[in-house]
Amino acid sequence: MSSPPGGVVVTGAGGFIGRHVVEHLRRRGGEPAAWTRADVDLTSGDDVRIAVEAMRPRIIYHLASAGLRREEVHHPATVATNVAMVANLVAAAPEGSQLVLAGTMAEYGGGGVLTEADPCRPATAYGISKFAASSYAATYGPERGLVVQVLRIFATYGPGEREFRLFPTLLGELRAGREVPLSDGTQQRDFVHVADVAEAMVRVAEGHPERPLVTNVGTGVGVAIGDVCRWVADALGVDHGLLRFGSRERSPGDADVLVADVGRLEELAGWVPPQRLRPGLDIGLFESDAPPST
Repeated sequence: MSSPPGGVVVTGAGGFIGRHVVEHLRRRGGEPAAWTRADVDLTSGDDVRIAVEAMRPRIIYHLASAGLRREEVHHPATVATNVAMVANLVAAAPEGSQLVLAGTMAEYGGGGVLTEADPCRPATAYGISKFAASSYAATYGPERGLVVQVLRIFATYGPGEREFRLFPTLLGELRAGREVPLSDGTQQRDFVHVADVAEAMVRVAEGHPERPLVTNVGTGVGVAIGDVCRWVADALGVDHGLLRFGSRERSPGDADVLVADVGRLEELAGWVPPQRLRPGLDIGLFESDAPPST
């Protein structure tokens, strides 16, 4: 009879969210195995099997992902890569262990205040890949005795965010005194701090490991992009005139509202991340590695 699994693995541990999950677990006294691309090739079934057999984890937080770079979002290879990584983890994970997948709001494909029961019609290779991977795990994981949790994460921001995204671009350009071309800015987004995402993932995983579910991770509060841009400008003490609203077109399919219904998260985690973006915001929210105070 095999021994029960023990230990925790975080894949994509050098990435934006993965690094924060590792830090959160360490602050709680744990020492997760932090896997990066250099440690384990998750697209290789043999590599994954050998690495998993060496430690028999009880929880695998899967944060590694293709499709995060601009050039990958619509690339067909993104689908193959993301599904292969999850399929290899499902095949290798010990019976009785838990696989916690970082999903995305892009799986829905539509707009509004989105619940986990809403249909998924993803419109990018990235969204398709994440939905396909989570569907694979939810179908085949339980057959292998695994508990699968899929966390559909909404608009995450914070230190380590890629330089081409909204807030790093905004901060860099405004500090340099340069104009920032923006769309109309009326879109409502559920912005959630990366440290809060890490806490939510761990709370869900450790609170209800017996229940395979899809769970939204957000604040449940939408904020207009234009408002946040103005609050950032105020925090930096720069003129709102540098914010050139309407000078660029919205991206195709850019929904008016993308907000998480967080009822299930509150039920499972006993907590919902606060919406930290408000007038008088602290620029440290975007740049400091210290977890934000409530």
